[in-house]
Amino acid sequence: MTKATTPELIRARTLEDWPTLNAEVPPLVGFALRGIKYQPQDYQDLKQEGLLAGLTAIRTWCPGQDAVSTHVVMKVRYALLG
Repeated sequence: MTKATTPELIRARTLEDWPTLNAEVPPLVGFALRGIKYQPQDYQDLKQEGLLAGLTAIRTWCPGQDAVSTHVVMKVRYALLG
């Protein structure tokens, strides 16, 4: 699967094409986890919580406010650290 472009993501959000948008979440969760210190045994739990936060964030994303990557990574980090 190829990464969607910004116009494709905006169109997907307008049409509420959740499978396309949800496909963007796992790599962004991985990116968000790279900026957090954690014990190796906590990785799977953090990843799962991050995915949940990311899938929730993708539904609240407004294309006019910020990039999807910024929005999802911020929400995931907040969920994991907040």
